[in-house]
Amino acid sequence: MKKEKIKAIDIIKAFAIISVLILHVNVPYEFDQKFFLSLYTLVSVQIFIIITGYNYTASYMNRNITLKTWYGKYNLQRKLKRILIPYILIVIFETIILYIKVDYTKYRNLKYIGTLFLEGGLGPGSYYTPVLIQIVFIYFPLLLIFNNYLKNTIDNIKKRYILSLVITIVFEIIYEIIINYIGKDYNEFIQEFYRISAFRYLPFLQLGIILYYNKKEMLNKISYMLPFSIVGVIYIYLTYYKDKVIYPFYYWKPVALPTLFYALFFILIIMRYFRKTEQNFLEKVVIIIGRASYHICLFQMAYFGVLKLRLSTTWYSYIIHILICLIVGVIFYYIESKVTRVVSVKKALWKHI
Repeated sequence: MKKEKIKAIDIIKAFAIISVLILHVNVPYEFDQKFFLSLYTLVSVQIFIIITGYNYTASYMNRNITLKTWYGKYNLQRKLKRILIPYILIVIFETIILYIKVDYTKYRNLKYIGTLFLEGGLGPGSYYTPVLIQIVFIYFPLLLIFNNYLKNTIDNIKKRYILSLVITIVFEIIYEIIINYIGKDYNEFIQEFYRISAFRYLPFLQLGIILYYNKKEMLNKISYMLPFSIVGVIYIYLTYYKDKVIYPFYYWKPVALPTLFYALFFILIIMRYFRKTEQNFLEKVVIIIGRASYHICLFQMAYFGVLKLRLSTTWYSYIIHILICLIVGVIFYYIESKVTRVVSVKKALWKHI
């Protein structure tokens, strides 16, 4: 059963990261419009956040972690190492490129490099690492307290989880309204703050927690999610293809709250139809991509944002870009994981000498 779960999660992450690459490779708008590509690619980060909530809850339950031990040295070290080590390596790589390429002369100063590190690096998706760090330190522990409180006050499981999701949705909507109000006077600052803020993903994170506890029931009633998913499709169509603004979602509108159940629908479909533990060659490749998804995300950030390689505008050049990001990202994952493991073992040995 555990292998089935891991396999499905890896396939979900592979789907999401390939969607990210398709989004960031910048295919012509006419091609996107013809095949409605953005209806699939614009839910990738939301999928990642739901899965983060799911995985962190699994870790919390399987390791018998309490709120106190969540902030313990071992747990924080383990989670932050996975996020920060590959991230730091990519930022160092980006910094080296800044000092090599002539185009980036004006960025060669410590202030800019420091800002670069704090704001997630350069390139598309650079907000993702700051968001993950906020989830580890603030939002997942906050949701633990919130869910534990509801558990102690409401006996009915279904009512409890519906209420928990409704409350997080209401808070997120209030947050959007406040952001819009402040943004009238401080638009540039608010845009940057909103970009790296994890609060806007609170309902997605909560939905991941709910999914962990109610997976079987949700998979059996997947058709019930379809009407809510269609709302997400219509919302993306209106905000992205028709450039409509649906109050109160002014910032990053195509990836906002209304896509919540649409992102969940993709996850449930994959969980339902990829349960078997047997793996053919293609599935093994997809699973490796899923496991390396964070490293691929970091590399594509540097690839599209700093290296800015452009082969041509032919369809096969877009495939080449995507393949380069996948292959190098997977290599980066294996090298970084192995080196980090060796260094950790050596440190542990030194402590006992």
